Amino acid sequence: ATTAASIVAGLKSRQGGAHAYGADGLFVCAVESLHNARGSKNLEDYLKAAGYSIAAAMKAANVWEYPLAQAEEKKEEENKDD
Repeated sequence: ATTAASIVAGLKSRQGGAHAYGADGLFVCAVESLHNARGSKNLEDYLKAAGYSIAAAMKAANVWEYPLAQAEEKKEEENKDD
């Protein structure tokens, strides 16, 4: 399933792209993605906007290299297997 975290992970692994322009470039992409999501009413577009927003905040806070935490649901699933 697509999540905002998976979108951020994709942005972080991509060569070049918006993150090459820093937080400002990512914020511009976030705003454009949100505009598209409002028009399309598509969940994937909203998740993309959220991913760009998170990535922009990470760049602005100088924590781009930090790994994102796993979702709570995923942690619970892993604990059930133990």
